[in-house]
Amino acid sequence: MASAEEILEANEKIVYRTGLHGALLGGPLMLLFITGLLVPSKGLPALLFVAIAVIWGVLAYLSIQRSEFVITDRRVIIRVLMPVKRSWEIPLIEIADADIYQPGLGKLLNFGKIILRLTNGRRIAFRLVSDPYGFMAHLREQTIAARNR
Repeated sequence: MASAEEILEANEKIVYRTGLHGALLGGPLMLLFITGLLVPSKGLPALLFVAIAVIWGVLAYLSIQRSEFVITDRRVIIRVLMPVKRSWEIPLIEIADADIYQPGLGKLLNFGKIILRLTNGRRIAFRLVSDPYGFMAHLREQTIAARNR
C-alpha cells in the first residue's frame, strides 16, 4: 500500500497526519494475560489461545504501523490495514460533516471514533483513531478553506 507522500499531487501538501492508537493492542494483550494464567492448569487448549493472542497482537501491531489518516490542503487520505487493506481518498469539498465519539477510556488515552458524512449521504466511520480532536480541528479548517477557494 502506497504511503500518502507517494500519491500527492503537484503542489499538494500534508497539513496533518495521525494513525491508529496503541489501544488496538488491548484485546490481544488481555487474551494473552488471561490465557497465560490458564496454561499451567489447562495445558494444550490454553497454549492454543496463547498462539491466537500472539497472532492477533502481531496483526494489530502491523495495522498500527501501516495505517494512516492524512489531511492535505485538497483531500483526506485514509489507509487502514486491518482487517483488510482499504484506502479512501476524499476531496475536502465532498465532506459535508464530521463528528467524533470518544468513550471514557478514549478521553483518558486520547483516541476515538471519527465519523465522516459525505455530500452524497454516505457515512464512513473509523475507530481507535489517535488524537481525534486534532484530526477534526485540522479537517474543519481545511474544509472551510477548500469551500472558500
